[in-house]
Amino acid sequence: MSFNQKEGVYSAVCSILGESHFDERVNLSSEQRASVLDIVTGSLLDESISMTDKARVKHDTEVKMRTYAQGLLTNWINKDKRLNGWIDYKAKNPGSKRGQKIPEVIELRKLLKQQANNPEVCTAIEAKIAEFIEAAKPAEAPVNQDLVPAEFHHLIK
Repeated sequence: MSFNQKEGVYSAVCSILGESHFDERVNLSSEQRASVLDIVTGSLLDESISMTDKARVKHDTEVKMRTYAQGLLTNWINKDKRLNGWIDYKAKNPGSKRGQKIPEVIELRKLLKQQANNPEVCTAIEAKIAEFIEAAKPAEAPVNQDLVPAEFHHLIK
């Protein structure tokens, strides 16, 4: 039987902490975190925690898998309400990864850091970054009206 990643992390945390209900956000000591990472890494390697084939190929050594498991643990401690104190997770900087593969945006962001003390220049750079990101968005795919039930045809643009 294979767990999804959320359940795999939750199970590993519960195993190390010896309980399964937490009223507050889980805070692991460095020893506890290392133990949870051992379990999660082992479970990813023996495929008892699911993972896409693409990710499995990319993380083909134990060291790479442990690095992946570290991100997984942090992600689910933040997002899983059972582990985060029953709060709705909100990303601190939503959209911060947008444009990270656009060469012009990468260079403009470097320039933005260098010009942090110049608000007028920063505004101009941020506007240009937004333009590049907007231009890189994929075009909206047309909806095939023949495949949509008639009661929804009025919604098609």
